[in-house]
Amino acid sequence: MKGLPRLLYHRWQHHLLTLALLLFVSLFVAVAQVPSIKIDEKKTAQLSAMIHRSFPQKISILHLGDSHLQAGVLPEAIRTTLARELPLEGPGLIIPYELARTNGPRSYQIQSSVKWNSEKLFIKRPPLQVGLSGMILSKVDNSPYTFTISSNARPFDQLIVYRTPSTPSLVPSIGSATLIVGQKKIGNFVADTLLYPTEQRRVFLRNEQTPTQGATYGGFVLLKQKQSIEYHVIGINGAMFSTFTHEGFIHQTSWVHPTHIVLSFGTNEAQAREISRSGFEQQVMQLIRLLRKQHPKATFLLTTPPPSFRRNRAYNDQIEVVSEVLRQIAVRENLELFDMYEALGCEEGAYNRRQEGDYYAYDGVHFSAYGYTHQGQLIGKALLDLLQ
Repeated sequence: MKGLPRLLYHRWQHHLLTLALLLFVSLFVAVAQVPSIKIDEKKTAQLSAMIHRSFPQKISILHLGDSHLQAGVLPEAIRTTLARELPLEGPGLIIPYELARTNGPRSYQIQSSVKWNSEKLFIKRPPLQVGLSGMILSKVDNSPYTFTISSNARPFDQLIVYRTPSTPSLVPSIGSATLIVGQKKIGNFVADTLLYPTEQRRVFLRNEQTPTQGATYGGFVLLKQKQSIEYHVIGINGAMFSTFTHEGFIHQTSWVHPTHIVLSFGTNEAQAREISRSGFEQQVMQLIRLLRKQHPKATFLLTTPPPSFRRNRAYNDQIEVVSEVLRQIAVRENLELFDMYEALGCEEGAYNRRQEGDYYAYDGVHFSAYGYTHQGQLIGKALLDLLQ
């Protein structure tokens, strides 16, 4: 019995020495591994970013459409939906709607110290030249001018300006930026790039040199540097598939290198009392062929138009005809399709939503902010499924 305490003591002493040795080894290993932990953290961050992007290359979405896009609410809902899952940051293409004296999004503004002439795509009177934005701003006199560009929703640190070669470059009138003067020419336009050292929400620009042959600008793009996903929207009131078949415009789309092209038309075509199925199909296919020729690797997504009404409050049954033709084209041409008409419940859904009173605008053709936000969320989710 007397030997028992000594045995316990020796065992305790042995365990204590073992514990001390293990603690020393652990501390030594931990200290030795400190650089590896830092490297692992860096690799983890890089891996996390790669997982967040989920893409081996830059993704550029080009969305073409009509007044449903020009108002800006629907595209902003798409952008917000995408940004929840993907690193979509900068506003993308911005269009000088206000300077062209028409309505536009509230998420950005382009203002100028002078009045500009504007021309936009319109099938009845195609312009001699057209910029990436589907329109141009021009002035024939040689007076100086300024622009103020504001992004109310998303900051940016890169501004791309599309201009004709004889038009002066734009430079900051307040603050500083690095100007990279465009050398590459597509059609009648070159692209200058302004790189800002910090994030901006409003920039002030002036013409670098005095104009000698007037000035013509074709659009602006706001991005974050090293942005991996871009979303560019071009909406024109009254536009149809045929509106965008201007070959000069098709060439200009190469500036944004679209990997995905979304086509959202059909509402204006359906205003006819009885649409020609074959004629409508020809118009759709003409635009698809032109875009495919210019961007052979791009993925196409067609959206059917939402159900709507005529001015006399009668339901527009031609929306179903347009949607059916688009479904057939998508299947035959192996294109992606989001069926907005079906998603909103077709004719029955249209009557129910209009009766509720908060989904449609007064004319029954356009929609409230709530309606456009809902539709943008639906298209955004469809794009997420397509991208992921």
